[in-house]
Amino acid sequence: MTPSTASAQPAPSTADRAWTPGWITAPQPASAGFTPNWAEEGFDGHTLRQVVRTTAGGGAVRIRLSNAYGDRPLEVRGASVAPAAGGSAVHGGRARRAAFSGSGTVLVPVGGEAVSDPVPLPVAAFDRVAVTLHLGPETGPATFHAQGYAASHRAAGDRLGDTDGSAFTETTHSWYYLTGLDVHGPAPERGAVAAIGDSITDGFGSVPDTDTRYPDALAELLAERGEPRAVLNAGIGGNRLLNDSAWYGERSPARLERDVLRRPGVGALVVLQGITDIGFPDWAGEPTAVPAPPVDAGVLIAAHRAVADADAALADPGDPLRLRPPFDSGDRLHPNPDGFRALAATLADALKEAEAAPHRP
Repeated sequence: MTPSTASAQPAPSTADRAWTPGWITAPQPASAGFTPNWAEEGFDGHTLRQVVRTTAGGGAVRIRLSNAYGDRPLEVRGASVAPAAGGSAVHGGRARRAAFSGSGTVLVPVGGEAVSDPVPLPVAAFDRVAVTLHLGPETGPATFHAQGYAASHRAAGDRLGDTDGSAFTETTHSWYYLTGLDVHGPAPERGAVAAIGDSITDGFGSVPDTDTRYPDALAELLAERGEPRAVLNAGIGGNRLLNDSAWYGERSPARLERDVLRRPGVGALVVLQGITDIGFPDWAGEPTAVPAPPVDAGVLIAAHRAVADADAALADPGDPLRLRPPFDSGDRLHPNPDGFRALAATLADALKEAEAAPHRP
């Protein structure tokens, strides 16, 4: 008896699947911001429903929660994920509860992050997903992202099971605690593109609730060209290269590892930043961009490029396409110990230059 074609097919390999960030945002310390938000007052037993758009698809998701700037542990009494149905409504039949290490609750430590267990919720690229969090009492000031350009919804008490959204009577255009939605699916051919920068990256000038920031447009354009890949927005309005601020978060070099490099599957980084270092208005009575010392082009260039030029350190001055003979181990490719010391000296100089660049005291 000949086996059927179907039974002869190999089982799908888990090695062909991977976690990819489908959506991210960069956390900030609580501040008043330019539009009303709930960050400074925090929450007291409320339920939050926040809608994000993923740029990657797969058969499961997981959420990331940050308490990076909290002054006490964050108690999350329950969380759910569901396809968004417009406004604060969700498709209830597909809603799924999220667990953390098998528990329906989680306590996120001060300065820490919590990542949920996989949630079996299939999503496609450009789907809108609603993440609902029931928070504990007296959270204190909330870690948030000020300029979300998307409505977040709040209700009193435990409203995790609300599907039509009628209980969520308050809204702001900021995100709270939620900093990532990862998607588990076929391993992508290309790594995700992350964009870091200021308000131009964050989306100032886009239309709220329409996902029309430039990273959104980039994801759509790549998909239209048959080159789909996740595109992630790590911009913060007002953010700078050289100095932190009370409102606009830590300078981008200080937050790069947390907000971009630790994300799974990032393959490219776009940096668009510097204008808020050059000039930033300071309105009387509002601690927006303080400190804001004068900077010149050279300082900004150094902040973008702390380059260790290995080629210049090792190349033969008479023939720049070859290793300098005193540094050649003998194969015309690898340095010898003297070459390695020359390379180390170049790296040490670059590190010293980078660390001496102006930054927040």
